[in-house]
Amino acid sequence: MDTVVAYCIIIFIIYTLFCIIPAQMAETRGRSVMGWFFLSILITPIYTSFVIFFLGETDEKRKERIFQEEEWRILCRKLYSNKNNHEN
Repeated sequence: MDTVVAYCIIIFIIYTLFCIIPAQMAETRGRSVMGWFFLSILITPIYTSFVIFFLGETDEKRKERIFQEEEWRILCRKLYSNKNNHEN
């Protein structure tokens, strides 16, 4: 009886760890981490991972990513122009 309980606990811990994957995917796409974590516990982590993947980023997260990429472009242009000025 004790081994059955131990196996159930181990399986529950492993299943919970697999539910972290959709939660991390949700975080990178600007969605609710806890909501997707609990949904993946209720349904399955594999199914919720596919759903999050196909939903993609939220509009706010997409705008944030675009602004960040534009800041990187500006910084790279400044660094490249400074490098060219020092070479001349």
